[in-house]
Amino acid sequence: MQARIFVIGCLIATWGSSIYLRNSGDDLVKRVAKHVIPTEYERSDIDAVRRFRTRQGQSVVYFVHLKKAGGTTLCSSMDASGAGVRGNRSCNCELVTSPTCGPDARAYGDFEQQQDLFSELTTGGRRVEFFGMEHPMSPHFNTSTERPWVYATAIRHPYDMYNSHIAHNVNYFRKSGYTAQQISELSATSYAARLASHSFRENLLMDTHRESVPGHIIFSLTGITRTDDIQSIATATSLKNTTQLATMTRDEIMALLLETAKERLRHFSAILVRETYDQDLRVFFQNLGVTNFTIDSSRSSNNTLRSVKDEDFYQGDVQVQAALYQKFKYDVELYEYAVELAKHINVIV
Repeated sequence: MQARIFVIGCLIATWGSSIYLRNSGDDLVKRVAKHVIPTEYERSDIDAVRRFRTRQGQSVVYFVHLKKAGGTTLCSSMDASGAGVRGNRSCNCELVTSPTCGPDARAYGDFEQQQDLFSELTTGGRRVEFFGMEHPMSPHFNTSTERPWVYATAIRHPYDMYNSHIAHNVNYFRKSGYTAQQISELSATSYAARLASHSFRENLLMDTHRESVPGHIIFSLTGITRTDDIQSIATATSLKNTTQLATMTRDEIMALLLETAKERLRHFSAILVRETYDQDLRVFFQNLGVTNFTIDSSRSSNNTLRSVKDEDFYQGDVQVQAALYQKFKYDVELYEYAVELAKHINVIV
């Protein structure tokens, strides 16, 4: 009798999750349909598309490195093609003084600090100077057509970014010689170890209430890592009334940040999409004036991972589907928008 009750309970839960997921999916489709590329895009943002040559035919690129979206391949390819790359082996400048990046914390500062930093970057005779940073962008965002740099990023479906980050940590701990027991012990204090010691499903359910996880591309592009950071949200968005912001729900804040991230992306000179990566990368190189370029993916990882939606753990588990949607619904909408926007941006100029 107890077994029968348990089975019936599972069926009801599954049915309820599927209804919820279907309704949530319908809602997302409606939201995406509302947010199309503005018809005036090519006029209002033509400077971002055309302005690759920022100083006497040379370029400074500020690359926003979204984790597990193809940034390492771009960094390696830039390096192999002779660009002046600032940062570590993945071209990431840390928010501390670094011999290869200089006082790069200014990249996270206000307009004047960003202007000061990027104006100091010299190409030393190279056509391209490349500055990549894995940290979120600053809440301050410079839209001036006079800024001496261009913005670029690589993007991937948020579900796949999250899955790739888990796989990356699994590979890291294994290659570093950790035993399963050691990883498990570390997981109590280390988020990376926790990701490495649990399945995709387990990690996802544990991250349900975690504010920021890999795949939250809205946070990376707006510089906001907490939805209760009212002052930073007021800095990053068009809504400056902190009293009003303090009364808004998390969903309302996320919707505001979504629109802010979309607006920022319209000022980018390149958006490399995972599904069309090599083609987008070739266009980017040509627009930068790098004619003898090499696409180097030797330092990237998890290139062979399938899409999460093709995996059995997704297709056969409505709870995972619903949890992913709830966790990344705004990021998915931004990703879909970026894919459409990239079709306008990634063209030979």
